[in-house]
Amino acid sequence: MTETTHEPNLLRAIAKLKPEGPDAWCAPLMPAEIVALADAGAVPTLESHVIRARESVAKGEGLTTWFYFTPGKELRARILKATT
Repeated sequence: MTETTHEPNLLRAIAKLKPEGPDAWCAPLMPAEIVALADAGAVPTLESHVIRARESVAKGEGLTTWFYFTPGKELRARILKATT
């Protein structure tokens, strides 16, 4: 996935996020959005979701799945800026 396709996927994913605790977020996301968040610093609750998302992107599949994660410092700042 190139940088040019990553950014739109990341922006779409951030727009869908809901807080799931003091420092956790979740949303039903497409595989490309999960990959974009993971590459931007998301620490997933289940690493298998990221692995499966990468495989789905490679195969061209696009089913949504709930993704729960804790953001890294830079991603956290970006999410908070977008949601406030």
